[in-house]
Parts: sequence; C-alpha cells; structure tokens
Amino acid sequence: AVVSTQSTGVVEKTQTVTPVITDGRLIYELTKSPLCAYMVTFIYKLKDLPVPKLMNNVLENFTILQHITNNETGETLLCMACMFEVSETNESQYSIYRLVGH
Repeated sequence: AVVSTQSTGVVEKTQTVTPVITDGRLIYELTKSPLCAYMVTFIYKLKDLPVPKLMNNVLENFTILQHITNNETGETLLCMACMFEVSETNESQYSIYRLVGH
C-alpha cells in the first residue's frame, strides 16, 4: 500500500500473504496488519484538530493506494484507492465505486 499526500508518496508498506483455499476460492486475509508509525502519528494529529471541516481539509490531499499482485506471475489481483472524509455524525458512512477499463 502507498500512502500519498499532495500527490507525493510518503510511505510504502509491502507485505507478503499466502492465500488459503476456501470453497475452491483463494482467500487472502490481510487481518492483523499493524499501521506503520507514520499512519499512527497522522491519525493522532488529525484527531487533535478542533472541527471536522479542518480534518477534511487535510484529508482532501490524502489517499491510500493498495495494489495486490501475484508474486509468481506479476498479475494484478486488486487495485484499490481509498479517499477519506470525516463524518459529522457518529455513524459509519462509505461509498464504493467500480472503475471499469475498456
């Protein structure tokens, strides 16, 4: 995963995971993957901002790109971009968009 701010990669985390075959499908579990020190510090500083609007101003320039590749073949299995916004309610909110190339 690559963390970017202002269109510049600031942290890159690489991890190797072995899939488990479940019901004939390969399942890649990315659980228990700790955040890097940069992300922990970033979240603490973000939470110190007084209002959600200021937090969102920071988050406008912050993205995470997760690229999952088969090490043996080089095939891309998943490419996902995450953009964030602070909710003004206490409820989780999300939107998922699927980009299809032609």
